[in-house]
Amino acid sequence: MKRLISVAAGVAVVYLGLNAQAPAPAPAKAAAGIAVEYTAGQSAQGKLAYDQNCGSCHGRTLDNGQFGPALRGSTFNLNWAGGTVGDLVQYMSMRMPPAAPGSLSAAAYAQIATYILQQNGIAPGVREMPTVPAALATLRIPGAAERRGAPGGGLTPGLALPNAPPRNTLLDRMTPVTDAMLANPSVGDWLTWRRTLDSQGYSPLKEIDRSNVKNLRVAWSWSLPPGPNTAPPLVHDGVMFVQGYTDQVEALDAATGDLLWHWQRALPQGARPAVKKGIAIFGDTIFAATSDVHLVALDARTGLQKWDTAIGPQNWQLTGGPLVAKGKVIIGTGGQQPGGNFIVALNAATGAEAWRFRTIPLPEEPGGNTWNGLPTEKRTGGSAWVPGSYDSALNLVYFGVAPSYDTGPLRIKSTQSGMSNEALYSDSRLP
Repeated sequence: MKRLISVAAGVAVVYLGLNAQAPAPAPAKAAAGIAVEYTAGQSAQGKLAYDQNCGSCHGRTLDNGQFGPALRGSTFNLNWAGGTVGDLVQYMSMRMPPAAPGSLSAAAYAQIATYILQQNGIAPGVREMPTVPAALATLRIPGAAERRGAPGGGLTPGLALPNAPPRNTLLDRMTPVTDAMLANPSVGDWLTWRRTLDSQGYSPLKEIDRSNVKNLRVAWSWSLPPGPNTAPPLVHDGVMFVQGYTDQVEALDAATGDLLWHWQRALPQGARPAVKKGIAIFGDTIFAATSDVHLVALDARTGLQKWDTAIGPQNWQLTGGPLVAKGKVIIGTGGQQPGGNFIVALNAATGAEAWRFRTIPLPEEPGGNTWNGLPTEKRTGGSAWVPGSYDSALNLVYFGVAPSYDTGPLRIKSTQSGMSNEALYSDSRLP
């Protein structure tokens, strides 16, 4: 049965199916890695942060909470032994504290991790644990047998473990998205933010109508980070791709809600999560904008990052999502930066910039004499807040751009010859 998909602030829901509770993501197991080392001071700071942010759910002793799983002993070993500290810190930052995931500093999450490790028998050392995600990803969490005084028992000697579960075949079976698919998507797919390149926003599915809409029931739900989650999910070959407010992208089994992979941007100091209106898919790649004004390409089957291209300074915005057309990933910028905004196209395969168009022309460019004689730094606006659309017959992309942020200098027309106050190309649709 086809499924109707809906996104609300903080939750993605699929209707008309069996209920299924999505599991927590399991850490990637690392066969080898650098030994964990941290200082007693970090662990002491971690205890303070844990008591303030975690203890009410997981318990004062990490294993006596009423609302959260145990973070010491056999439960911790089962979930995290053999993984990396990066796995643990990333999971904490995207889920904790429940009311404000990602709200703690990188140092605080790392300190909480050191306190948890100490409570699981991993003794402190003389060197501080790093807080950079790339460095944390190299630190392996040892198994219980490798620790001194670790709580919880190990496996019974001679016990044979079952074989590892087979690789997820849903992702393996997923076909690359082509230009033809984007132009005419399968009825069960939703491949762009408004389904088709010309932004019709209409589903041709007919199973749900006036006679049976009253029978809709929740099949499963998946929580997104608190905040304005405005990006519609994409669906292709039974895989749903969702973008969350805190710069995360996840792949889910559209039938069950099971998590297939998770990716989250580690924002630099000073960058705050920003609203984004969509992601894009082409070939075997997901394209997503970040709150530090980068565009990234992720492998649709694994969630691994392929390339990362900076679009502009960190004080710009990429509120509108990307559009893919003829091998180019195209996105508009937003914000009040002097000189206005841009529409930028990148090579979908490499991330290299192909072209960049100013939504507010410079004084010497065509249309530059429509800004009442204002210098470049006094021209603002022209933000492209939503994704563009594409006309394949004309090979044109269309973007709607916003007005100027400061209309005062434009109200009274300049008396200078050849000047007007039309303020091109703001408050218009640009082909």
